[in-house]
Amino acid sequence: MRALWSLLLVVPLTACLSEDDDFGHAISATDVDADADGYTTATDCDDNNPDINPDAIEICDFGVDNDCDGLIDDEDDSLAHPDSEDDDFPASAPIGDFFYRDADGDGYGEEDRPLYACADKSEDLRDEWPDGYVAVDWDDCDVDDGTCFDCDDTDAASSPGAEEQCGDNVDNDCDGEVDEDDAANPETWYRDDDGDGWGVDDDSRVQCAAPDGYVAEGLWTYVNDEGDEVELNFDCDDESEVTYPGAEELCDEVDNNCNEVVDDDPLSGGVFYADQDLDGAGDPTSPKLCCEDLDDPSIPAADTWTPPEDDPGYPYDPACVGHVDNYDDCVDTDAQLEEVCLENFPDTTSDEHTDCLDLGPTDFNPDVVDDECDDLDQSCSGTADDDVDTQYCLDSDGDTWVDTDRCVYACAGDQPSSYLGWDGSAADDCDDGEPTVYPTATEVCDGQYNNCDDSEYSASGGPPNETDDDGDDYVDCTIDSGGWDGAAITGGDDCDDDDKTVYPGADETVADGTDQDCDNVDHCYIDDDQDGFGDDTIDSSTGELASAAGNDLDCDDSANKEANDADDCDDGKADVNPDATESCNGIDDDCDSDIDDDDSDVDTSTGSTWYADNDSDGYGDDTDSQET
Repeated sequence: MRALWSLLLVVPLTACLSEDDDFGHAISATDVDADADGYTTATDCDDNNPDINPDAIEICDFGVDNDCDGLIDDEDDSLAHPDSEDDDFPASAPIGDFFYRDADGDGYGEEDRPLYACADKSEDLRDEWPDGYVAVDWDDCDVDDGTCFDCDDTDAASSPGAEEQCGDNVDNDCDGEVDEDDAANPETWYRDDDGDGWGVDDDSRVQCAAPDGYVAEGLWTYVNDEGDEVELNFDCDDESEVTYPGAEELCDEVDNNCNEVVDDDPLSGGVFYADQDLDGAGDPTSPKLCCEDLDDPSIPAADTWTPPEDDPGYPYDPACVGHVDNYDDCVDTDAQLEEVCLENFPDTTSDEHTDCLDLGPTDFNPDVVDDECDDLDQSCSGTADDDVDTQYCLDSDGDTWVDTDRCVYACAGDQPSSYLGWDGSAADDCDDGEPTVYPTATEVCDGQYNNCDDSEYSASGGPPNETDDDGDDYVDCTIDSGGWDGAAITGGDDCDDDDKTVYPGADETVADGTDQDCDNVDHCYIDDDQDGFGDDTIDSSTGELASAAGNDLDCDDSANKEANDADDCDDGKADVNPDATESCNGIDDDCDSDIDDDDSDVDTSTGSTWYADNDSDGYGDDTDSQET
């Protein structure tokens, strides 16, 4: 009886399972829930373990898909960990560990970028750690002092394990301080009391940044009177801001640049030049800085100085005597004169060379009038014979008119190529790059003004008839055979420069009374039967109504087979056209699409008289007739 009761219980249950479960899955008679976790074999990926089903949490158990979603351990984004808010986390479940993003690869991760993974954080199992992540050894660091995590995960040179470096303004060791005193590579700084950038070697400090009032060691080299190179690193007077190695020497009776020489080539002095020929012009190759005012006539020459008994020394720089404050001379010594003569007249036996040597250094200075035509620059201007009064001006385009802004003075026989003599009276060539443009030139159609004397002259355009007013790339005039020099166009002979649709070669509009292509005639419809009307024949080459050039602009010459319209419906018959009378002949005489009786305008006199035959016996009634 008990067995039968069991059998009866099984049958209804099997019938229920053939429907859908609570999750909408179809359940067959073979679906069972062996582990009693609420899921049958239809959705339970392990029906022998109640801890494995679609509603379970994924944990680190190394190879088991706890929640039946096909993803195991780290592959599953829903992986739970002991610190999660999931109350169902098994207390006895195997656990992984937290790892931290290490983007710069320095071995330290970011605290705010953790990743829980099913891996052991032991260093000997490092190969199993997630890529780009590192573990934290909590026994070997302190979160409070910043030694557990990276302070800049974009810079591999910054981490708790790095050494602080001087001078990079970076917190290398992540201790919250930058370039502190115990950093590597500190510098030595030297006391600079006068603020001139040079310190003294007997007061120094070693640290990263310069303390207030301290500077780095300097370096300046100079060559002494014995020709030896000397290096200086420190200030020779730390109480004067204008005295330090390499300072500009001043006229202050102080050794400003620390080279053990006082007032040598002083910045505050004047620049003077040797004047050995005493012509008042200095030699630019012999400059000298001097503190003395050499223009003061009270300064005696050193060789005439008679010192007083109480002051035997000469109070001025002897090297500055005989100098002037200009460098305008080009020949100041006999040696320089010989160089000039040899350079200009290499044949030492020539009369020109001899004549040159007969001159003296005083014959070369800015006050000399250089008009001798001797090929020598006696006025020191850089140009020989530049005071001659014969003037030549450039004629670049060969039209015999010159550019008066480009003239030179030259001796006879030295006329430059493409230059013409100019006495100052002839007018200026307004365009010396164009041979057809000059004063009094005849105007031609070339896109520019040719006559410089034209009151409307402009260098940027041409006369009105050489201007494309309507923008069709054609101008009024006929292009000159010499070519076009104005703004780009296609051609000339525009017969209406106010209408951009009219120009040589333009498409002609048929029978509109306008000469679009400038050939003096209009295009007309073809009137083969010369009845004054053209037809609607299509020109296969253009796809438009056929037309031909007329005799003039009227298109009214039927003898020339031209017409103003294309309304002829049969251009082979002169008596068929819109002005014809409709006749009873079986054709559309007046081209209105109505034939014979269908046309209300038909001339019935051209037809026949018809009589009513009401009894259909073949004979009509003469009292009832009509013409059609």
